[in-house]
Amino acid sequence: MKIYSDRKYLPARFRQCHLLYPFWEYRPLPDSAPEFRPLFDNAELNVNRFKKYVERGRSIFELTELKDAQVAVLPFDWRLIEHSDLLSGNDSAIAPEPAHALMLAQEMAAAVASAAKPLCVFFSHDNDTRRIPLRNSFIFRRSLLRSRQQPNEFALPLWVGDEIEAAFNGDLPMRTKNSRPIVSFMGYDPLAGSEKGTKKSLLRSIAAALRAALTDAHRTHPFQARSAALDLLSRSSGLTCKFVIRRQWWNGAVLPCSMDSTLVQRSHREFVTNMINSDYVLCVRGQGNCSYRLYETLCNGRIPIFVNTDCVMPYDKWIDWTQYCVWVEERDLPRVADIVLDFHERISPRRFQELQKACRQLWLDWLSPQGFFSNFYRFFA
Repeated sequence: MKIYSDRKYLPARFRQCHLLYPFWEYRPLPDSAPEFRPLFDNAELNVNRFKKYVERGRSIFELTELKDAQVAVLPFDWRLIEHSDLLSGNDSAIAPEPAHALMLAQEMAAAVASAAKPLCVFFSHDNDTRRIPLRNSFIFRRSLLRSRQQPNEFALPLWVGDEIEAAFNGDLPMRTKNSRPIVSFMGYDPLAGSEKGTKKSLLRSIAAALRAALTDAHRTHPFQARSAALDLLSRSSGLTCKFVIRRQWWNGAVLPCSMDSTLVQRSHREFVTNMINSDYVLCVRGQGNCSYRLYETLCNGRIPIFVNTDCVMPYDKWIDWTQYCVWVEERDLPRVADIVLDFHERISPRRFQELQKACRQLWLDWLSPQGFFSNFYRFFA
C-alpha cells in the first residue's frame, strides 16, 4: 500500500506515529523537553511491542510522493495536540507546542485535500468526544462511543507486547476445561470500597449496573461498569474469581512525571501470571471506552468476558467479535455471572481449547501492530 507523509509536518519535539516507525528512525525526546518526556515514556512501557512491525513494515507500506500515494498519514499522534489541555481540563487553552502542531496538521490536511487524497489521523487517547477538525480525514481512535461514532471514525487497537513469544517461545500454554471456571482480573478499580462484601454493596452494584444500562456511558462514572462486574462476579458460588484490585493505575508505578521501572516490571509479571492461570478474563472499560486488557487477553490466548459499553471494535466490519468473547451487553450486566456459567457449561472441552487458540490467532492476524497494519488497506479498498 502506497502512503505519503513528510517530516516537515512533524514538530521538532514530537515522535512519529506508530505507522511510520519502520520508515523514520525512532527519535527519543531531547533532554531540553522534560515537560513532554512523561507523555512519551509512559506510553512506551513495552518498547518491544513494535519490533515485528518495524521489521515487516516496509513490506506492508511503501512511502512515496503524495501524487502517487493511496493515502496520506499525519506524521504524529493527535493526542500530542490534545494532551496538555485534556490533562488540565481547559478546553480553550492549547500549549505553544501543540498549537504549532495544530497549524502543521491543518497545512498538511489542506495539501492532501487539494490532491484529492484521504488523510489518516491516529488518536491514541482515552477521550471519546473530541472531534478532529481536519478535511477529508480517516480518524483511527482507541476510545469511541458507538452512539456518537462519525462515518470517518474507526477503532484503533491498544498495542500490547507479545508475552507468549517472550516467555513461552510462541507456544501457547493451554487450559483444559474444568467444571468450575476460573475468572481473573488484576487491575485498577477506584470505586472499590471498604463495604465491598456487604449486602448493601451488592444492591448498590446492581443498581449501578442498571443505571449504566439506562444512561449514556458518558453520564456515568467511567469505572462504574467495571466495579459492578467485579462485585457481581465475585459473589457467584459457581465461579472461582482470582481478582486482585489495585488502588492506583499500574499499581502506582506510573505517575504523571515519574515511573518506577522495577515496580512496573514486577506488577506486569504478576498481571501476566494472573491471566495465564485463568480460563476467562474480565475485560471492561476504564477511563476510556476501550479495554487494554482485552488485547492482552487475546494475545495470551485466554477468553475475554467483554462488557459492551457502547463500544466500537477494531475491524468490526470483518470480525464477528461475539465469536471470540463471552459477550455481555451492558444492560445485561446484572446477569454477568449467569452468562459466564452458561457459556462455560455449553462449550465442549475441545471447543474450549480451540477458542483459546482462535483468540491468540485473532490478535496475531488482526490486532497486533503487524496484524492491524497488514489489514489496513481494507479501509480504503
